[in-house]
Amino acid sequence: MDKADKQKFIKHTIIVILICIPMAFLWYFIINANSTPSYKTETVTATEPRVYVTTYGDRYHSAGCSYLAKSQHAMGKHEAISKGYTACSRCGGRSSGTISVTYTKKIEVDSTAKNIWGAIGLSVLCTPLAYLFIYFLVADHIENKGYKSVTQNSSYRSPPPSNTTAVEPITPPPPKISIRVGDAVKHKVFGLGVIKKIDGKYFTVQFDHDSKDFICPDVFESGLMEDFNLKKRNNL
Repeated sequence: MDKADKQKFIKHTIIVILICIPMAFLWYFIINANSTPSYKTETVTATEPRVYVTTYGDRYHSAGCSYLAKSQHAMGKHEAISKGYTACSRCGGRSSGTISVTYTKKIEVDSTAKNIWGAIGLSVLCTPLAYLFIYFLVADHIENKGYKSVTQNSSYRSPPPSNTTAVEPITPPPPKISIRVGDAVKHKVFGLGVIKKIDGKYFTVQFDHDSKDFICPDVFESGLMEDFNLKKRNNL
Protein backbone atom coordinates (compact mmCIF):
# COMPACT_ATOMS: atom_id res chain seq x y z
CA MET A 1 0.00 0.00 0.00
CA ASP A 2 1.59 3.26 -1.10
CA LYS A 3 1.39 6.60 0.71
CA ALA A 4 -1.64 7.83 -1.25
CA ASP A 5 -3.59 4.65 -0.48
CA LYS A 6 -2.72 4.89 3.21
CA GLN A 7 -3.91 8.49 3.40
CA LYS A 8 -7.11 7.53 1.62
CA PHE A 9 -7.68 4.60 3.99
CA ILE A 10 -7.08 6.79 7.06
CA LYS A 11 -9.44 9.46 5.73
CA HIS A 12 -12.28 6.98 5.17
CA THR A 13 -11.66 5.34 8.57
CA ILE A 14 -11.96 8.71 10.33
CA ILE A 15 -15.17 9.46 8.44
CA VAL A 16 -16.67 6.08 9.45
CA ILE A 17 -15.74 6.65 13.12
CA LEU A 18 -17.30 10.12 13.11
CA ILE A 19 -20.49 8.68 11.62
CA CYS A 20 -20.52 5.77 14.12
CA ILE A 21 -20.83 8.09 17.14
CA PRO A 22 -24.21 9.69 16.26
CA MET A 23 -25.41 6.38 14.81
CA ALA A 24 -24.73 4.68 18.19
CA PHE A 25 -26.94 7.24 19.95
CA LEU A 26 -29.64 6.74 17.33
CA TRP A 27 -29.54 2.96 17.74
CA TYR A 28 -29.66 3.32 21.54
CA PHE A 29 -32.85 5.40 21.42
CA ILE A 30 -34.41 2.93 18.97
CA ILE A 31 -33.51 -0.10 21.11
CA ASN A 32 -34.53 1.60 24.36
CA ALA A 33 -37.89 2.66 22.92
CA ASN A 34 -38.71 -0.85 21.68
CA SER A 35 -37.34 -2.92 24.58
CA THR A 36 -39.68 -4.49 27.17
CA PRO A 37 -38.81 -4.62 30.89
CA SER A 38 -37.26 -7.87 32.11
CA TYR A 39 -37.35 -9.18 35.67
CA LYS A 40 -35.38 -11.59 37.80
CA THR A 41 -36.38 -13.39 41.00
CA GLU A 42 -34.21 -13.06 44.07
CA THR A 43 -34.40 -14.73 47.49
CA VAL A 44 -34.51 -12.07 50.19
CA THR A 45 -33.82 -12.64 53.91
CA ALA A 46 -34.78 -9.76 56.16
CA THR A 47 -35.77 -8.93 59.74
CA GLU A 48 -39.26 -7.48 59.89
CA PRO A 49 -41.80 -6.53 62.54
CA ARG A 50 -43.69 -9.67 63.68
CA VAL A 51 -47.43 -10.08 63.23
CA TYR A 52 -49.72 -13.10 63.23
CA VAL A 53 -52.13 -14.56 60.69
CA THR A 54 -54.70 -17.35 60.93
CA THR A 55 -54.93 -20.45 58.77
CA TYR A 56 -57.98 -19.33 56.80
CA GLY A 57 -58.27 -15.60 57.50
CA ASP A 58 -57.07 -12.68 55.40
CA ARG A 59 -56.08 -10.36 58.28
CA TYR A 60 -52.86 -9.96 60.21
CA HIS A 61 -53.18 -9.50 63.98
CA SER A 62 -51.31 -8.37 67.03
CA ALA A 63 -50.20 -10.91 69.64
CA GLY A 64 -53.11 -11.79 71.97
CA CYS A 65 -55.89 -10.85 69.52
CA SER A 66 -59.08 -12.86 70.18
CA TYR A 67 -59.17 -13.95 66.53
CA LEU A 68 -56.02 -15.99 67.10
CA ALA A 69 -57.80 -18.39 69.48
CA LYS A 70 -58.03 -21.27 67.00
CA SER A 71 -54.82 -20.76 64.90
CA GLN A 72 -51.91 -18.40 64.60
CA HIS A 73 -48.79 -18.20 62.46
CA ALA A 74 -46.00 -15.71 62.93
CA MET A 75 -45.08 -13.68 59.83
CA GLY A 76 -43.22 -10.55 58.95
CA LYS A 77 -45.48 -7.52 58.57
CA HIS A 78 -44.12 -6.56 55.11
CA GLU A 79 -44.35 -10.18 53.99
CA ALA A 80 -47.99 -10.35 55.14
CA ILE A 81 -48.83 -7.15 53.27
CA SER A 82 -47.10 -8.44 50.12
CA LYS A 83 -49.23 -11.59 50.29
CA GLY A 84 -52.46 -9.62 50.48
CA TYR A 85 -53.20 -9.58 54.21
CA THR A 86 -54.73 -6.45 55.75
CA ALA A 87 -54.71 -5.19 59.34
CA CYS A 88 -57.30 -6.55 61.77
CA SER A 89 -60.07 -4.10 62.54
CA ARG A 90 -60.16 -5.13 66.20
CA CYS A 91 -56.48 -5.14 67.22
CA GLY A 92 -55.10 -2.98 64.43
CA GLY A 93 -52.40 -5.52 63.51
CA ARG A 94 -49.75 -3.91 65.69
CA SER A 95 -46.40 -5.71 65.57
CA SER A 96 -44.74 -7.24 68.57
CA GLY A 97 -41.06 -8.02 68.30
CA THR A 98 -39.23 -8.97 65.11
CA ILE A 99 -38.92 -12.03 62.94
CA SER A 100 -36.39 -13.15 60.31
CA VAL A 101 -38.18 -14.00 57.06
CA THR A 102 -37.01 -15.42 53.75
CA TYR A 103 -39.05 -14.91 50.61
CA THR A 104 -38.61 -14.44 46.85
CA LYS A 105 -38.83 -11.03 45.28
CA LYS A 106 -39.21 -10.02 41.63
CA ILE A 107 -36.73 -7.32 40.69
CA GLU A 108 -36.60 -5.42 37.37
CA VAL A 109 -33.34 -5.88 35.53
CA ASP A 110 -31.52 -2.72 34.51
CA SER A 111 -31.00 -3.09 30.73
CA THR A 112 -29.13 0.20 30.20
CA ALA A 113 -25.71 -1.41 29.76
CA LYS A 114 -27.15 -4.10 27.51
CA ASN A 115 -28.84 -1.49 25.32
CA ILE A 116 -25.68 0.62 25.13
CA TRP A 117 -23.50 -2.30 24.00
CA GLY A 118 -26.18 -3.40 21.55
CA ALA A 119 -26.31 0.10 20.05
CA ILE A 120 -22.49 0.24 19.78
CA GLY A 121 -22.40 -3.19 18.10
CA LEU A 122 -25.09 -2.28 15.56
CA SER A 123 -23.39 1.03 14.82
CA VAL A 124 -19.98 -0.60 14.31
CA LEU A 125 -21.51 -3.30 12.10
CA CYS A 126 -23.96 -1.29 10.01
CA THR A 127 -22.18 2.05 9.55
CA PRO A 128 -19.17 0.77 7.52
CA LEU A 129 -21.45 -1.34 5.31
CA ALA A 130 -23.80 1.58 4.67
CA TYR A 131 -20.85 3.92 4.03
CA LEU A 132 -19.24 1.52 1.54
CA PHE A 133 -22.55 1.03 -0.27
CA ILE A 134 -23.18 4.77 -0.57
CA TYR A 135 -19.54 5.46 -1.49
CA PHE A 136 -19.46 2.92 -4.33
CA LEU A 137 -22.91 4.02 -5.49
CA VAL A 138 -21.80 7.65 -5.73
CA ALA A 139 -18.45 6.66 -7.30
CA ASP A 140 -20.25 4.55 -9.91
CA HIS A 141 -22.60 7.44 -10.69
CA ILE A 142 -19.69 9.86 -11.10
CA GLU A 143 -17.80 7.35 -13.28
CA ASN A 144 -20.83 6.79 -15.53
CA LYS A 145 -21.41 10.53 -15.77
CA GLY A 146 -17.78 11.08 -16.74
CA TYR A 147 -17.93 8.24 -19.28
CA LYS A 148 -21.03 9.75 -20.91
CA SER A 149 -19.36 13.15 -20.99
CA VAL A 150 -16.26 11.71 -22.67
CA THR A 151 -18.41 9.79 -25.15
CA GLN A 152 -20.39 12.88 -26.05
CA ASN A 153 -17.22 14.94 -26.42
CA SER A 154 -15.58 12.29 -28.57
CA SER A 155 -18.58 12.25 -30.93
CA TYR A 156 -18.11 15.97 -31.55
CA ARG A 157 -15.59 16.74 -34.24
CA SER A 158 -13.62 19.80 -33.34
CA PRO A 159 -12.69 22.22 -36.11
CA PRO A 160 -9.14 22.11 -37.40
CA PRO A 161 -6.59 24.18 -35.47
CA SER A 162 -6.33 27.81 -36.43
CA ASN A 163 -2.65 27.44 -37.36
CA THR A 164 -3.40 24.87 -40.05
CA THR A 165 -4.59 25.66 -43.53
CA ALA A 166 -7.45 23.63 -44.94
CA VAL A 167 -6.52 21.96 -48.21
CA GLU A 168 -9.11 22.66 -50.87
CA PRO A 169 -9.60 20.15 -53.65
CA ILE A 170 -7.95 21.16 -56.92
CA THR A 171 -10.47 21.52 -59.69
CA PRO A 172 -9.32 21.63 -63.28
CA PRO A 173 -9.78 25.00 -64.95
CA PRO A 174 -12.67 25.29 -67.41
CA PRO A 175 -11.74 24.85 -71.06
CA LYS A 176 -10.66 28.06 -72.74
CA ILE A 177 -13.25 29.44 -75.16
CA SER A 178 -11.65 30.47 -78.44
CA ILE A 179 -14.10 31.63 -81.10
CA ARG A 180 -13.52 32.77 -84.63
CA VAL A 181 -15.51 34.64 -87.19
CA GLY A 182 -17.47 32.15 -89.22
CA ASP A 183 -17.90 29.62 -86.40
CA ALA A 184 -21.30 27.96 -86.32
CA VAL A 185 -23.04 28.28 -82.97
CA LYS A 186 -26.35 27.20 -81.51
CA HIS A 187 -28.32 29.28 -79.01
CA LYS A 188 -31.00 27.60 -76.87
CA VAL A 189 -33.48 30.39 -77.60
CA PHE A 190 -32.53 31.80 -81.00
CA GLY A 191 -31.36 28.56 -82.63
CA LEU A 192 -28.51 28.17 -85.16
CA GLY A 193 -26.32 31.10 -86.18
CA VAL A 194 -22.91 32.19 -87.48
CA ILE A 195 -20.40 34.50 -85.79
CA LYS A 196 -20.08 37.60 -87.94
CA LYS A 197 -18.02 39.98 -85.79
CA ILE A 198 -15.72 39.84 -82.73
CA ASP A 199 -14.93 43.04 -80.79
CA GLY A 200 -12.91 42.25 -77.67
CA LYS A 201 -15.15 40.21 -75.39
CA TYR A 202 -18.25 41.02 -77.43
CA PHE A 203 -19.20 39.13 -80.54
CA THR A 204 -22.14 39.31 -82.97
CA VAL A 205 -24.10 36.28 -84.19
CA GLN A 206 -26.29 36.31 -87.28
CA PHE A 207 -29.39 34.17 -86.91
CA ASP A 208 -32.03 33.53 -89.58
CA HIS A 209 -34.02 36.71 -88.99
CA ASP A 210 -31.87 38.87 -86.71
CA SER A 211 -28.39 39.38 -85.25
CA LYS A 212 -27.54 39.48 -81.56
CA ASP A 213 -24.54 40.60 -79.51
CA PHE A 214 -23.14 38.34 -76.72
CA ILE A 215 -20.31 38.33 -74.18
CA CYS A 216 -17.57 35.73 -74.42
CA PRO A 217 -17.07 33.42 -72.63
CA ASP A 218 -20.09 34.08 -70.33
CA VAL A 219 -22.71 32.90 -72.78
CA PHE A 220 -20.85 29.62 -73.37
CA GLU A 221 -20.15 28.98 -69.69
CA SER A 222 -23.79 29.54 -68.81
CA GLY A 223 -24.80 26.81 -71.28
CA LEU A 224 -27.04 29.07 -73.38
CA MET A 225 -24.78 28.77 -76.45
CA GLU A 226 -22.75 25.97 -77.96
CA ASP A 227 -19.87 26.37 -80.48
CA PHE A 228 -19.75 23.48 -82.97
CA ASN A 229 -16.37 24.53 -84.42
CA LEU A 230 -14.85 24.60 -80.89
CA LYS A 231 -15.82 20.93 -80.46
CA LYS A 232 -14.10 20.03 -83.67
CA ARG A 233 -10.93 21.91 -82.74
CA ASN A 234 -10.80 20.30 -79.26
CA ASN A 235 -11.06 16.85 -80.82
CA LEU A 236 -8.06 17.40 -83.09
